[in-house]
Formats: sequence, C-alpha cells, structure tokens
Amino acid sequence: MSSHHAVEKLRRLAASYPAMYTASALHGCLVATGLTSDDFDAVPPALCAGLGLAGGEAPTMAMRQTVRAGLEALDDEFADDGVAPLLRGEDDDEPLAAWCRGFLAVVDAEPAVWTPWAEESGFLHSALETLRAIATGVRFDVRDSVGPGKVAGFDLMLDELAQEVFDLKIMATTGAPPLPEYLPADVATWDVEDVIAKISADGELAPRLLVEELARRGTAALPLIGAVLMADSPWEDDDILPLHLVFALGAMRTPEADALLLVALEAIEAFPDWPWWDGLNGMWPRLWPAPGAEALGACAEIVADTGRDWLMRTQALGLVAAAAGRGGAARLDAWIDAVAARFEITDEDEAFLVSCLHFLLDFPRERHRALLEIELVEEPDPDVANEILPADLEHAFARGDAPEWESLGDPWTFYDADALRQRRREIVLEALEVEAASQEPVVREGPKVGRNDPCPCGSGLKYKKCCLH
Repeated sequence: MSSHHAVEKLRRLAASYPAMYTASALHGCLVATGLTSDDFDAVPPALCAGLGLAGGEAPTMAMRQTVRAGLEALDDEFADDGVAPLLRGEDDDEPLAAWCRGFLAVVDAEPAVWTPWAEESGFLHSALETLRAIATGVRFDVRDSVGPGKVAGFDLMLDELAQEVFDLKIMATTGAPPLPEYLPADVATWDVEDVIAKISADGELAPRLLVEELARRGTAALPLIGAVLMADSPWEDDDILPLHLVFALGAMRTPEADALLLVALEAIEAFPDWPWWDGLNGMWPRLWPAPGAEALGACAEIVADTGRDWLMRTQALGLVAAAAGRGGAARLDAWIDAVAARFEITDEDEAFLVSCLHFLLDFPRERHRALLEIELVEEPDPDVANEILPADLEHAFARGDAPEWESLGDPWTFYDADALRQRRREIVLEALEVEAASQEPVVREGPKVGRNDPCPCGSGLKYKKCCLH
C-alpha cells in the first residue's frame, strides 16, 4: 500500500471513530493502541472509550474489528515514513497537534498501563509531556524540525518512545529485580566490610546511600578500599566496584584518600580495557574536587612524562588545570602555557597532543591562536575524530573559557533513580540476548511464512501484525 493510499484508508476509517475526525488523529490513536496492548481480542473498555467508541462492560466484536482494521492501515511502508505522509496530506490545519491528541486519547484512557511506564522511565515521561505540549499548541524544540517534508526530529522521538515501551514490556514480563533499597539507620550500623560487600553485590545498581556511607567512614574505610584498588582482579574481572570506590574517595578529601585516588588514576595505564573508564573520563576534576599539594605534584609529573599512557595523562592534565583555576588567573594562565609548550617536545605522544589541542580550545588565548590554526582542517574526515574546524576555533574565542569537566554536569547523577533503572533495564535485556543466542536453532517444519501472509495461528491477521514479534 502506498503512503497516499494509507492516508486515504485512515481518512475513511476515521469516520468509524467518533472521537477521531482526521487521519492524523486516528494514526496517533492507533499507534498508541498498538503500543498499549498486543492482544486486540482483549481490548479493554477504557481503551475503547479513548478511541471514542461506545463503551460497555466489554468491547463488542465491532469495536475490536474497528481497531484491527485501523492497525492494518498502518502498513509497513506507512510505518517506515512515520508521520510524514500525514503532514504531506495536510488533512487538517494542524496535523501534528491532531496526531498527538489522538495518541494521548489512548494514553489517558489507559492510566493503569501508561502511568507506571512513565514513572519507570524518565525519557518516556518527558516524551509524553512533549506530545502534550504539541497537542495544546505550545512550541517545543522538536516542533521546529517538523513540517511537511521535514519531520525527522519528531519521527526520531517517536521511534525512541516506541523502543522505550517495548523495553518496558520486556522488563514487566521477565520480572526485573527491584532496585536495592536500604534504611540509613540500618546502614549506619554496618561494619565497613559489610558496606563494601553490599556495594560489590549490588554492582551497577548500588545506591548512592552506600557510597556516601563509605565516604563517611573516612580513615576506617581506607585499608579495605586500598586492598581492592591495589588488587588486579577487580580491574581484570570488569568489576564496577572500583568506580564506586572512586566516588567515595573523592568525597573524603584527605591526603590518605588522595593517595588511593592516584592508584585509581594510574590504573588507566595498567588496565586500559576496564569497561567503566567511560564513567570517569573527563570527570576527574568533579569527582576529586580538592586534591592536596602532594597529589597535584604527582599529577603534574604524570602529565610531563611522555612515556606514560596518554589517556591517564589527559585526566591528570584536567586535575591540575582545575586546581590552577582555583588558584587564580595567573596560575591558570601559567598552566595553559605549559600545556601549549607540549607541542615543542619532539617525542610527545600524538594522541596526547590531540588532548592538549582541545584543552587549549577550552581555554582559548590569543597568544595560542597561531598554534591552533596550524591544526585546523577545512574539510572534516568522517573517519577521523576530534578534528578542529575553523568554526570551532571562532566559536571558542567568542565563547571564552569552557572547561570540559564543567560541561559534563554532576557525576553523582550516576546514582539517580532514572540512571539506576536504565542500567537495570540494560542488564535484563542483555541477559535475554545472551539467553536467546544460546538457544538451539529452530528447524522450520513447514514453508516460510511471509510478513504479509495470513498468520498460521488462525487469527485472521497478517503474520507481521500477529505472531511475527
């Protein structure tokens, strides 16, 4: 079915839905219907009410057939185009607002389904708020990229929303474990060993309460933290425990904690394949906000040593720069000049020089403009990362100082509820993928069923609309 015919079919079907006056509204309504339930023989009364159909104790056969007919109109080609055919068809004055109103009619009719999903997913909550804003005529950034023939921004958001719902359904059907919860009064009575053991057991889902409790123990916790960080096994076994310990040490702000943070920093060189470095890279000045003089001296030595790992040196460079900035403009400028001087060293590591280049863009000084201009590229190479274009240079000088670590936000959001739930979901979905990959291949006993063939289960629907998924 062509996109034009799909729109025309939706227009005809809209007459069957008292609440839906346009193809756009019906399309939005049916998309939400498809996301709400996979079983259209059990369409609940509230959903029929959302569609504007006459209600009752149970949906009639006619109601279910109407829903099925509408879903059949969401042909593959139409789905691939998203809402673009509707906007091109201009079937009403505000097709996008009408689409959102149709979608939300079903959402509002099924609070028992959609409210828990929105509470579980911060993204879904925000996406629904965006749809409500569009439905009521409030301009959001996403609307600026929407119009006839220009709907990529909106369609991308809908794709992400649909994927979020699919993931939430999987989480519900697989019985995802609850997030760990503890009472502060109980945690305060635990030994340090118990706190670390709980953090280790909870892994990616360890709550902020435990990490802060470990930091509160201060000196008493350091021997056990040191034993973990100085052992090879946590790093080699891809254990997330060292990341939690870095958070705790950074909150202690003592020379003894500084010494162990240096151990963690140097682990970048010793264990470069540890998968959690991305959670720390660039964040060190925020996680370790007050290194002492001895620790800063060690970081400066790391930066100066061309034989050390470039990524470790980059993190140390940021730590020294942040401390220099706290010491005043003169001290900061002296460090910026020291970084610029790295380009004069003949055996300097190329990867580290790229880091220095971007540092100088974060702290643009006219005396370094010529150095930066040498590194400019007129045409970006898609296979090369971190290139500097002329526009990047001009933007940096117009903007002024903008340290990378300040743009990354608060690292402690790692422990926010939304972040924990997202990691839990990834754990469950990854486990399901591993389980599916380990299953024996299924040998088909009959001919292959095409996506548009009648479903072999006898439902009367096309295979793609029934048992395919």
